[in-house]
Amino acid sequence: MSVTPYMNLTLPTVSVTTGPEYATENNTAFTAVDAHNHTLGKGLPIPSDGISLNSALTFNGFDGTDFRSTRFEDQGSPLGLSTDVSCLYSAVGELYYNDGNGTQIQLTAGGALNAASIGGIGGDYGSSTATVFYTSGTTTYTFWQDTDEAGLMDCGAVTIRDTGASANGITLEAPNPLSADYTITLPTGLPSAAGFLTMSTTGDLSVTIIGQSVVKSSSTGTFSTSSGAPVDVTNATVNITTTGRPVRIMLQPDGTASQAAINASAGNVFYITMVRDASVTFASWYFQPYAATAPSAIDFIDDGASAGFHNYKLQVQVISGGAIQFNYMKLVAYEVL
Repeated sequence: MSVTPYMNLTLPTVSVTTGPEYATENNTAFTAVDAHNHTLGKGLPIPSDGISLNSALTFNGFDGTDFRSTRFEDQGSPLGLSTDVSCLYSAVGELYYNDGNGTQIQLTAGGALNAASIGGIGGDYGSSTATVFYTSGTTTYTFWQDTDEAGLMDCGAVTIRDTGASANGITLEAPNPLSADYTITLPTGLPSAAGFLTMSTTGDLSVTIIGQSVVKSSSTGTFSTSSGAPVDVTNATVNITTTGRPVRIMLQPDGTASQAAINASAGNVFYITMVRDASVTFASWYFQPYAATAPSAIDFIDDGASAGFHNYKLQVQVISGGAIQFNYMKLVAYEVL
């Protein structure tokens, strides 16, 4: 009698085991062989070379486990039979999945995830270092074309919002139609003082400093003179710092309830002169009024001053006749934009 190693079959010994015992052992062994399924103790496990599949292999609803990897035979085109549903496969060198409706979903493209298949960010970045990166500490999305190199963007209208919940937004958009592309380049830095924005023909933005805002003198009160030589009108002087653009200087009422005017006798002849920086006379008006009140709308433009600090003062000179009087006026100066 001997026992087989894989199914523990008891076999009769040739020329030793007698008739009834020999037949019993054979029947028992053949019965075990008939019931064998190659599980442990019921036959030798079947090696890979012993399997030749000729139809689909079912797992009867169970999982496949302990795979080292799964290798697909690449198909010449995505699978499209009515039975090709809920399946994962390779076609034309890419990984595909057909959903329950048979829709062919391409999961890879050119060596990278096929983000376009989920409505994401597509493109040829699979072979580059381009990324979209979110930093939680600054709650900022960053578009990179390479390490520490910001990426270019080409998009439609952009809406900028505050980061608060349900914040309103400001939308920047190109006009429609637009006859040609052009580039706008922002200033290289913040201006040293307030100014206005200008754009060159090449699209470069720059800030032109406005200079000092409007300056006003104190009131002239009731200044009066009959001097035949030029004299300064009391308080009619201002200091202004400019950027080199023209400066406008004029007289206006001082804001009191009193009436602002230049009073003169009929037939008086006199000059009203504007002086810059104590020595430059750039404007002089000649008056010979035929009534007791001369025009009070005195307005000068100085287009010859360089950039920097300047002092302006109003002078009057009587040529003939009686005294000239300035009543309740201020000298105002500002740089023309």
